[in-house]
Amino acid sequence: MNMNTIYLFIIGLLVFAACDPIEDRQSMEPAKSETELLASVSIEVDGNKVVCTTSEKGLIAQWVSSSGWMATGPAHEFVVALAGDYDIDISFYGGDKVVKVTQSFNIAQDDPNFFDHPYWQLLAKTEDGAIEKTWVWADDNTYQPDCIWGKGGWLSPTPNWWAPSIADAIDSKGMALTDKLTFKMDGLSFDSETGATPGSGSGTWVLQVGGEHLVLDEEGNVVFEGKLVLTGHTIPFGVDGDAEANVYYEYYIVNLTENELRLCATPTANDGDAAAWFWHFKKEGYSY
Repeated sequence: MNMNTIYLFIIGLLVFAACDPIEDRQSMEPAKSETELLASVSIEVDGNKVVCTTSEKGLIAQWVSSSGWMATGPAHEFVVALAGDYDIDISFYGGDKVVKVTQSFNIAQDDPNFFDHPYWQLLAKTEDGAIEKTWVWADDNTYQPDCIWGKGGWLSPTPNWWAPSIADAIDSKGMALTDKLTFKMDGLSFDSETGATPGSGSGTWVLQVGGEHLVLDEEGNVVFEGKLVLTGHTIPFGVDGDAEANVYYEYYIVNLTENELRLCATPTANDGDAAAWFWHFKKEGYSY
């Protein structure tokens, strides 16, 4: 047998071995039942702080709380501001099957420190005490007539806007005066009859205001009290006007009163531009 024949014979054996099926394949399903996995979960409540842990080491745990919080890992801590009953869904991943269990917990009282800053109440609470508030485009504002969105100077509470008219914004950007942005203490929702960017949906929000979150100008004066940070969804037309593929989820609060909400964000398409995009909303039902 010459060398070429030997080589071909060896190659044939390798190909045959590679095609040989593996009959004794092990199951990748988690070996533990829902009861066992639920027993591994610990939910401890200390005031408004919730500490979640699992003693299960062989599987990956994903936590999703009905308060709007989610995380992945064996242990996590979060804060729930409002009193009430809540659930946490824990999904255990360990192969080709996911096992989900649910644990409940109770928050006895509202967080006494969480709402120290007045912005919390102004953004999501109405005069009659309802813990939700709906904002719409401020189409009749006297601050910048015929303007609900545009570009202006960064670090300026009263910028000189460049913006299309309301009619142009509706025609060219798909905005609609029927767009509604609702803030609740457990999340936010955006409803658009026209499917305006980014489309109807929901997410969560948190305020980062006061103290270290203050935004100062070059002379040390307070310009913005802080930011509104969103997850999962954004505001009506919450995109960079120069590059609409860039979506904003963090907004500086230009002005927030019982009836008015003005937000801004620095451009993502041109970081060197000393300008910002501005949005102007009012409380639903309010007229200037």
